[in-house]
Amino acid sequence: VELGIGLPLAATLPDITSLGQTRRLRGPAAPAISLMTDRFTAFAESFRNLRAFLSLLDPSEPSKIIALTSSVPREGKSVTALCLAEIMAQAGESVVVVDCDLRRRGLTSLVSEAANAKVGIVEAVKRNLPLNDVLVLDPRSGAWILPVAQHEGVPEDLFSTKQADSLFRLLAHRFDHVILDTPPLLGVADSRI
Repeated sequence: VELGIGLPLAATLPDITSLGQTRRLRGPAAPAISLMTDRFTAFAESFRNLRAFLSLLDPSEPSKIIALTSSVPREGKSVTALCLAEIMAQAGESVVVVDCDLRRRGLTSLVSEAANAKVGIVEAVKRNLPLNDVLVLDPRSGAWILPVAQHEGVPEDLFSTKQADSLFRLLAHRFDHVILDTPPLLGVADSRI
C-alpha cells in the first residue's frame, strides 16, 4: 500500500473486540472507556503509536488539525477520533475533538456530557458563540468536545463559510491538536470541504 500511494503507514489500529478487552465494557464508547481503564493494552499502544507518528511527521510544524473520515458510515471513525484525543490528553497535550458530522452526531453520542448539549458547532459558527459556551469537557480523559447540538435540520455549506474558517483557526490557536470527526466521504460533501 505504501508503494502504491507513496505515503507511509501511520498505524495499525486493531478491532478491540478481537483483543477480548471489552468483555466487561458495553456500548459504543467501550473502546474509549477502555483507554482510561486499561492503559497498557495492545489497543492503547496502537493509539500511542499513531500519536507518535503524527508528532514525528514534521517536528517544526506539528499536526494541529487532523481530519478523520471513512468511506461509509459505521467504520469506527468517531471512536477512533475520541480514542486518539484521549491518548493525546493522557500525554499532557491539549486537544479538542470537533463533531463535524451534522447528520449522525456520532462523536457527540459517545460522550454523555456532550450528548445533551444545547449548543454546539452549528451555533458557534452561525451565532459566533464564544468557545467557552460551546465546548464540553470529557471528564474521563481531559479532552474537549465541540458537539453537534440536537436541533432541527442540517445547515447546508456550514463548513465553506468564513465563520467556520475563523472557528477552526481559533481552535488551532487554543489547542495543541484539533481532531475533526468528519462525515463519510461517500454521499456527504462536508468531508471534502
